[in-house]
This record gives sequence, C-alpha cells and structure tokens, in this order.
Amino acid sequence: MRVKTIDLDELKGYIHGFEDIEKKGMFTKSRRHNRNIAKSDWKTIIRLMSCKSMVQPLDPHNSSKMCSRCGMINAPKGAYYECEFCGMKTDRQLNASINLYLQMEGLTPSPKPFDELMGA
Repeated sequence: MRVKTIDLDELKGYIHGFEDIEKKGMFTKSRRHNRNIAKSDWKTIIRLMSCKSMVQPLDPHNSSKMCSRCGMINAPKGAYYECEFCGMKTDRQLNASINLYLQMEGLTPSPKPFDELMGA
C-alpha cells in the first residue's frame, strides 16, 4: 500500500478549521483516560498547520448534538445520530464534522440547502 505524500505548499490558500478544545473539562475518574488526555498536544498540531495555511478555531459546543439538517439539539447516545425532529439518520462524527464545516463557512443548518446538497 502506497501512502500519498502532500506537498505542504499545496495547503496555502486553504482555511482549515480545528475545534478549540480545552483539556480541563475532559478529565474523568479514569486514570488511564486522564493520562491520555494529558499527553495529547492538539495545540501543537494547530500551531504547525498555521505555519503553512490559514487556521480557524471553531467552537465545539453541541457539534455532535445539533442536527446538521434542521439545527435542533438532541442528546443521542452511541455512535449513531438520529434527529428526533426531522428524522435524519447518520454517523454521529460525520454529523459533528458537517456542523463544524457549516460553522467555519458562517452558515446555519437549514433543511432546504441540506436536501439540495445531498440530492434528496
């Protein structure tokens, strides 16, 4: 299997959005989990990316709870997201990614453009 290398000059001119995550709210009673969180260095990744391209910090609040189609806040459990209001079903992480992209572009969730983009 060959891995494609990316020339970092290709990233110039693009805006990359990163969740502005704070570690202090992520600690639990699990020692192993807390050590993994403490070892992670997300800010370094963001700093390195900002050397070669534009970086925009994004607010992660409710990104996995808000429906990317209608904007309603749900509290789904597990890896699968199902909106109680519009009935959209998708992977929870994909839904969060769409919400962060919409935030980066300055858009709000709306059924009409979502359906047009998805070809519904």
